[in-house]
Amino acid sequence: MNTSKINTLTRIISCVFFAYIYVGQVNSESFHIIIPADVKQDYLRFLDGRDPLSIHDFDSKHARRDVVEVVLLEQALSLGGNQDSYKILTGTSTATNTHRLEVGSVEIIGTSVWKSMFSDQSKILFSSAMIENGRFVSGLYTSPHNQHMLSVKTKQDLKDKSAISSRMWSVDWKTLPTLNLSKIWHTDQWKKMVEMVNNQQVDFLIAPFQSSSDLALVINGVRLIPVPGVKVIFHGTRHFAVSKTAKNGEKLLEYINNGISQLQAQNMIEKAYNQAGFYNHQVKDWQQLND
Repeated sequence: MNTSKINTLTRIISCVFFAYIYVGQVNSESFHIIIPADVKQDYLRFLDGRDPLSIHDFDSKHARRDVVEVVLLEQALSLGGNQDSYKILTGTSTATNTHRLEVGSVEIIGTSVWKSMFSDQSKILFSSAMIENGRFVSGLYTSPHNQHMLSVKTKQDLKDKSAISSRMWSVDWKTLPTLNLSKIWHTDQWKKMVEMVNNQQVDFLIAPFQSSSDLALVINGVRLIPVPGVKVIFHGTRHFAVSKTAKNGEKLLEYINNGISQLQAQNMIEKAYNQAGFYNHQVKDWQQLND
């Protein structure tokens, strides 16, 4: 065989080889789950190299509602019959994540959502409820140095206080005005919220209670604590959201719902939320500030 033919054959083999690799890479990720960057960070710390499907004990300093929900979603998909591979992506904001779901560039948001977060619900499929109405209880998280905020005991004490949240968090945004605050700040960036409260530019943010004994919320080295003795309760149910635009959306929803039913039968969802501090007995008798 002459040199020209050998070179041609080599190029053909190379093309076939790289085409095989390329196809393999594409097929190895059949769908995508998107979560906030800080959740991904704590999720990896929580796993600590473990297979998420093997986890039955959620007691960890890195466990919080968002983190255990990612694990519960993965377990639901597996129990429900999914055998396709997936990749967990990170989004920069709630607005980004919801938009990507609506257009179908990702298939699932990996943490639970309020249905009202979506202006066009016709593009979204919602799973069975992960959190039932009235069970989403949160604290008023502030800087440990903000004694003005830490002295709050009643709703009346909030009249000269400020809070920060996101308009995309529809239930939070609807709840905050009922607290008669002096000002409500908006940002889509969770990191920015934490920074502004830590710097005392804003008095507090609303967040679920944490699993630590002092209920402290620690994000990127910043530690916030709940105002003791008071809480707010959000009304509505929370669900996993699946893109209706995605070609496999209906099938993914079926897997998730089948899996949620099995997790509920095993009491795994209740256990996970309890161990993550989200269902928290420490605040059972704290005063509810909103109606």
